[in-house]
Amino acid sequence: MAQRLFLWLHPDLGMWFFGSWHFTAKPQCHQRQSCRGIDYVRFAAEILKGDSDGVVLGHAHRPMELVLDGGTYINLGDWIYHYTYAVHNGERLALLKWAESEGVGK
Repeated sequence: MAQRLFLWLHPDLGMWFFGSWHFTAKPQCHQRQSCRGIDYVRFAAEILKGDSDGVVLGHAHRPMELVLDGGTYINLGDWIYHYTYAVHNGERLALLKWAESEGVGK
């Protein structure tokens, strides 16, 4: 459905709309500036000052697990090169790496 709606939009209008929404959703990233890894850590630290005890992001594609004041920050990395993923077991949030021995059917 969304793809059909975007077919009716001129690309310039679609990019403007996405850019406006995208940058207002992420206050650490200002328009036309790229976010660096440190921006994600700062963002997570701000979130962890509240009621959350964990923050999981994936946009940077760099696997990272940090214990910060108030909780854990995880950047998922990617599935193409790092094979990393996050698991929450009900008590702890952890970044893990897929091993072939864990594959389907084993």
